[in-house]
Amino acid sequence: MVPTIYVIFAVLAAVICVIGASLNSLVCLVFYRTKKFLNAPNIFIASVALSDLLYCVTSLPLLVVTNIHGRWIYGDYGCKATAFIATWSGLTSIMNLSLAGYERYIALVFLYKSQQTFTRRRAIRATVAMWLYALFWAIMPLCGWSGFEQEGIGTSCSLRWKSRDKLDLSYHTCLIFACYVLPVSIMITSYHKSCRELNKGAKRAKKTWGKTSPFTKKALEMERKMVILFGAMTIAFLVAWTPYAVVSLVAMIAGPDVISDVTASIPAYVAKSSFAKYSESCTAKISSLQEMENITSPPPKVPKDSESSHVGLQIAFCLIATTSFAFNLLFCVMLLRNPTMLKKAHNILLFSLAVVDVLTGVFIVATPGYVILKSSYPVPHGAGGEVFCRLLSNRYLLFAMGKVSILLVACLAIERWFCVFRPMKYEKHFSRKRVLIYVGVMFIVTCILSMNKFFEISVSGEKCITKKAPYGKEGTRAFIVTYSVITFYMPCLSTWFTFADIAINLPSSPSGSANVETERKLQKVLLRMCALAAVALTVCGFPAQTIYTLSPFGITKIGSSVHKTFNVLVLFNSCMNPFIYYFSNKEYRKAFKDLLRCKGKQSGRDMELETQVTG
Repeated sequence: MVPTIYVIFAVLAAVICVIGASLNSLVCLVFYRTKKFLNAPNIFIASVALSDLLYCVTSLPLLVVTNIHGRWIYGDYGCKATAFIATWSGLTSIMNLSLAGYERYIALVFLYKSQQTFTRRRAIRATVAMWLYALFWAIMPLCGWSGFEQEGIGTSCSLRWKSRDKLDLSYHTCLIFACYVLPVSIMITSYHKSCRELNKGAKRAKKTWGKTSPFTKKALEMERKMVILFGAMTIAFLVAWTPYAVVSLVAMIAGPDVISDVTASIPAYVAKSSFAKYSESCTAKISSLQEMENITSPPPKVPKDSESSHVGLQIAFCLIATTSFAFNLLFCVMLLRNPTMLKKAHNILLFSLAVVDVLTGVFIVATPGYVILKSSYPVPHGAGGEVFCRLLSNRYLLFAMGKVSILLVACLAIERWFCVFRPMKYEKHFSRKRVLIYVGVMFIVTCILSMNKFFEISVSGEKCITKKAPYGKEGTRAFIVTYSVITFYMPCLSTWFTFADIAINLPSSPSGSANVETERKLQKVLLRMCALAAVALTVCGFPAQTIYTLSPFGITKIGSSVHKTFNVLVLFNSCMNPFIYYFSNKEYRKAFKDLLRCKGKQSGRDMELETQVTG
């Protein structure tokens, strides 16, 4: 059994990985799609997001796996590779943040002298120089100046901080000065002088144009927001990296035995959390840029390719709806033709999940704005119009199906846990009748929690008109955050804590017991299939749900191109499960083939033997 400390670090690494990868991908995608935002300060932000994304994608997933195993399993080369990427990414982020602080100071001092400030070309050159500077310090341990080794509890790798060798000590001293003390000094000095320049600029502007001049307010407000946002990122950096630097320095000075392995690991994981903290600040930065763009720019023109892009989305939604409806219906028919399979709790939950995905395919077509344009959709008169607007036009039914899917997957994880660890109580808590009650309760709870949409839209003539929520701005924020936590984040966390507990504590088969060994193999196959479905649901739903949760705070925008892209990903998840079942489970694959060959009875007898073991 893996100790609890490894489970905690595995969950922490997984959370940092999901949040960091999602939000940093969002930042990079926004800058890629909106080139006009790539001015000098935003080039530094994009560079930070890219370096953080590199670490989140390449290294953090390995830490999740090693913590689950309770040891490093990727050998010496894997240790050096992950430590090199972590060092390079972290140092790149640090240097770009210090450069961003210096750029803000220069921009304020030479506000009206463009030849003195950072141009786009200068910013790109400076960013490339910072990547090369960080690469130099990261590659030195691979060349013999110090080295990399396992750190803390032995599930991650870093520099040899506890080494007393003179070569290692010389590298660590130079690294701390060149890549921590120096950039932190630049950051603090730059932001201190930036605040002073803001005060001077405010006084000069009041004397020149007057206190109430719109030009004064606009110019100073834009610079003030940028200073605040870069300052927030700097604070996140100091909070994340200072404990790690202090612990490393203590290990260098006092010796390796002063700090325990667990104590050494905690600051390391706090430092890794910076890869997610920066992305949150970057997201806020993008939101402020969009806000300033709306203030200072004329109304945007409709792009020429908007019609073709919408046609592309219509085709994508049509394919998703067709695939989801057809293959999930095929899975439902497969289970219905084998009644013995539907006696088991996990198959009832999978059947319910397939029904929800079938309905999702139907509602994609029936909901205006997906396959059929809103302008082309006729709105009924009278009571029929009210029902249409409140159930379909506002996507109430479509969203409700997504939330039911999340709850069903969470219930499936709990069902598997009881099957493995509480077999004596399993039949009581997951009888066929109780599972059907659970499914019904999930539908009812989801419908009740989504009732806010009934008050946000109504019919007016032949149109559905959006109304302001009756509970005000603050009430809307509180409701959306609570709704997201209850219907998405909490079920997802529950699902992954449950699957992680099963993976870590799954009993091993006693030697010489063929029946128990077969049972364990079938349980692992079914667990793998359910876990893959949970992974697909979480990965597809997390970005869009996060955008929706942050939208009332002005951090993200509903209806943006990024939101539309992730919305496609959410709906694409509805057609993935049948393929997961087919490719990850031999028994379901055989049942699918037998259905297509019209061999339902024989498959039923075979599946009865299998479900007796896995249920």
